[in-house]
Amino acid sequence: MFSKIIRLSMAVLFVFSCASYAHGQSIIGGEPEKEVPTEKREVSEKLMADIGFFKPIDGKIHLSPDSRHIAYATQAGSKQLVIVDGKEGKQYDSVKWVIFSPDSKRLAYAAEIDKKQLVIVDGVEGKQYDRVEWVIFSPDSERIAYAAQTGKKWFVVVDGEEGRQYDDMWGITFSPDGKRIAYCAQVGKKWLIVLDREEGMQYDGMGLGTLTFSPDGKRFAYAADVSKKWFVVVDGEEGNQYDGVGGVTFSPDGKRIAYGARIGKKWLVVVDGEEGNQNDGITANTPIFSPDSRRIAYGAVNNKKWFLVMDERRGKEYDAIAGLIFSPDSKRLAFYAEIGEKWLVIVDREEGKQYDNLTKITFSPDGNRVAYCAKLGKKWLAVVDGAEGKQYDVTTGLVFSPDGRRVAYGAISGQSWFVVVNATEGKEYEGYVVKGGPFFDSPDTLHYLASIGPELYLVEEKLEQKSLAEEASA
Repeated sequence: MFSKIIRLSMAVLFVFSCASYAHGQSIIGGEPEKEVPTEKREVSEKLMADIGFFKPIDGKIHLSPDSRHIAYATQAGSKQLVIVDGKEGKQYDSVKWVIFSPDSKRLAYAAEIDKKQLVIVDGVEGKQYDRVEWVIFSPDSERIAYAAQTGKKWFVVVDGEEGRQYDDMWGITFSPDGKRIAYCAQVGKKWLIVLDREEGMQYDGMGLGTLTFSPDGKRFAYAADVSKKWFVVVDGEEGNQYDGVGGVTFSPDGKRIAYGARIGKKWLVVVDGEEGNQNDGITANTPIFSPDSRRIAYGAVNNKKWFLVMDERRGKEYDAIAGLIFSPDSKRLAFYAEIGEKWLVIVDREEGKQYDNLTKITFSPDGNRVAYCAKLGKKWLAVVDGAEGKQYDVTTGLVFSPDGRRVAYGAISGQSWFVVVNATEGKEYEGYVVKGGPFFDSPDTLHYLASIGPELYLVEEKLEQKSLAEEASA
């Protein structure tokens, strides 16, 4: 049996199959929760790849966003090739940048032949250059772009059309609708933004990772500096100058913008041009907007004590806070906090039980339920609506079904690997590909990728929930 953990660039491979039945009990405050209905799991498997002969280079397997396709680069003598769903591609001197489109229907990668590099999209070779980097599909999967070098000059190739040449470039970014594109370019010692082929103002530097389109694609922002003073440029208009800026984000409706800014040693949040209170620091990956764009939250620290700030109202102090997330309906907010060496989840300002470690908090699609994985001693468990599940060596990839009735996650117990759906454990296997989680296709179906020896399978399950009364009468 293939017992090694295979690393994935996206998603996860959990190994289990066949119908299985098992009752699970949850614990709240040491008392068992009422038993939940078991899940009947009807399984079908489809062979996707056999990595026993052609082994992935560096063990890297690329999974499509929908977790239904597999691609990886492999060595064949002195040549390299890409294998997609078990089908071999053309051999090259080397390959890199293997990437699926967001809709999982297309594949692109870069390759080298006779010291020249090119990009292959859907099996079609592009023009050869001295070097190519940063291959990227647009969010709608219709367009593709990458950086190319000829001699000492760099330029962007969008849908096969070359742009203007520059001394250097980075940060190719498509708008969410795929219609617009932006990137940073260097001219001599200055940097500028190229937005839809139009050059912007030249600056001393650009903020790495700050190029941001609004969700509707109509607005664009980035951070820039002049003489070591930083500011955010929104739709071509420069904002106030600061000693540093970061975390530039648009609201979901695209009408608002927020970012963190530093004045001396103090940090504050700027929302729609208005400055908030100064603090010693701000939590990474904040501020965040609620899905309805009406609320804003971030973590801040003063005198080594961290606290939540929501709509400029300060919350309780902790030793650290992180993982801020709004529910999909914008009515709830959750985050995790540290007290001493323990961690707990706070939902709507209500503190949960303390644990040794925590993973990402997940809301159900309707916002009514919340779940996360927690470590207790050397064991991990799922906590769903405050109720603790069975303890395992590892729990990971927790996800709700679209209707919020089911919770699924991967688990490891000893040498056994399986997926748990509403406390029902799947069939045990000896290995799986790590990172991500099982994927629900509907309230009653899910899929994932599983390994049996060196073979990788697409596994699809149909779920049927049986009440305890039905099982007793069966």
